[in-house]
Amino acid sequence: MKKMLIVATTLAAFAAHAATYYTTGSVWPDSGGSWNTAADGTGAAGFSSTYKAPSNDLVVQSAHTLGFTDPTPLDFGGGSYTLEAGSTMMVRHSATSTFNGGDWTALGDINFRSDNAAGVGVASGNLIGTAKIQLGANTLSIAHQWGSTSGIVNMGLGVVGNGTIDFLWMNAGNEWNLSNLSSEFTGTILLDSFSGVLSLGNGAPGASVVLADSNTRTGQLNMDSNYSVGALSIENEAIAAGTYTHAQLLTIGTTAGKDFSDNLIDNGGSITVIPEPATMGLFALAGTALFFSRRMKMV
Repeated sequence: MKKMLIVATTLAAFAAHAATYYTTGSVWPDSGGSWNTAADGTGAAGFSSTYKAPSNDLVVQSAHTLGFTDPTPLDFGGGSYTLEAGSTMMVRHSATSTFNGGDWTALGDINFRSDNAAGVGVASGNLIGTAKIQLGANTLSIAHQWGSTSGIVNMGLGVVGNGTIDFLWMNAGNEWNLSNLSSEFTGTILLDSFSGVLSLGNGAPGASVVLADSNTRTGQLNMDSNYSVGALSIENEAIAAGTYTHAQLLTIGTTAGKDFSDNLIDNGGSITVIPEPATMGLFALAGTALFFSRRMKMV
């Protein structure tokens, strides 16, 4: 009887996590018709709560877009989320979405877009929660979908991996805030081909940040707090390890014959460039060699 109870419990647990739903096109997540148990749409349709049920695993298919829009806040609590190569997540207007379910795993290069409807000049949004984007070695491309003149998108989800976060086209009035990066992201943040503003919130201590290599772009890094990055390059000038104010970085640019003022916004913060682990390892190795050298001399 006890064995039967264990088997029944196991089967019930399996069933609770056995439902996988696929996007049916470019959709809003809180519509039942947006989901289907078959990738080709021939299975059972989902429900308006499909996207947030802990028992469900969801897949955003390649070339599909999953959009978040106001006025209804969305609370994602699904078991897991998969982003196929070429899939897109889009935030529209002033949408707020909370991601406290499973992580979002990228199977290839994926996209994030901000968007505004016709006649609405602001594209803002707030994506928050405990879930993380498992990017791996893939590329996350971020851009604005249409022609809004302003808006701030807070991308408050952590990113894990050694891939690339590549900021593409957006107007100068558009701002993205990567507010929750940590040392779990050890890849590259490219700001060399967009015209917006990036704030790094808590910093990107494991990432390399690359700003425009010429003044043909107006993309800027907002120095609005004291944060760290793993490496920093501005207009092809590698910045040495250390802590810098806005004025000090401009001086480095001037010394190199370049104008960094179009790459940085002074809001009272500072940037600390952390020494590379390899460099620190060399220092440690040198210290160890020096120790044994001195010890041999003493003997």
